[in-house]
Amino acid sequence: MKYKRVIVAGPEGSGTNILTDVVSELIGWPRCDPSALQIQKLQALDEERVHHISLPSHRPPVWARVGDLSDETVLVGIVRDEANSVYSAWRRFKGFPVTPQGGLPDFRVFMDNYTIATTITMHQALLTVGYEGLCAQPDYHVRLICANLQLPRRSYKSLGVELQNQNGKWQNDSAFVRKWFRYVDNNSTPRRAEKSWEGPRC
Repeated sequence: MKYKRVIVAGPEGSGTNILTDVVSELIGWPRCDPSALQIQKLQALDEERVHHISLPSHRPPVWARVGDLSDETVLVGIVRDEANSVYSAWRRFKGFPVTPQGGLPDFRVFMDNYTIATTITMHQALLTVGYEGLCAQPDYHVRLICANLQLPRRSYKSLGVELQNQNGKWQNDSAFVRKWFRYVDNNSTPRRAEKSWEGPRC
C-alpha cells in the first residue's frame, strides 16, 4: 500500500469505531485515537497507524483542515442514516452532553454540526462507506475497501470483527422521537420524515 497513514472519520454515532477496526485488521496496523490537538496537524500523525476520528455532533467539528491531506495520507469515511446516527450520539451522552456553561445544546445546533461533519466526510474521503450497507453486505464492502486501498483481497469472515446492526432503536425512545419529529417538521419536507421513519437505507 502506498499510503503511510490512514484516517477513518465520520459523524459521531455513524460507526467510525467499527470501520476503524475493520480497516486496522485489513492493513495490519494498530488503531490510534488522536487528541483534538493532534487532529489539527494531520501530517504529524504517526505513520503506519489507522487513526480514528469521530467528528463531534455536540459542538462544531474540531477537524476541518482536511485540505492538509497529502498523497501519503488517505481518508476513509463512513456515514449513516441521520436518525440512527444522531440517536447513537444521543444515547452515548444520555440526551446530549452538558456544555461548559452547564446547559444542553439545542437540538438544531446538534443537527447542524452533524450536517457539517457529514459534508466534510463525503467531500474529502477517498472512499465513503454507508453503515447500513456495511451491515447488510459486509463482504462486498470489505472487498471495496481492499480495492480502494490497494490491499490483497479479503473476506469479512476472515476478520476478527463483529458487526452489530443497531438501526431502528431510536423509534422506541419516546423522548428522542418527539425531538426528532419536531426538528424534521420544522426543517425538512414530509418526504424526509417518511424516509427516516421507514428505517435504515442500505
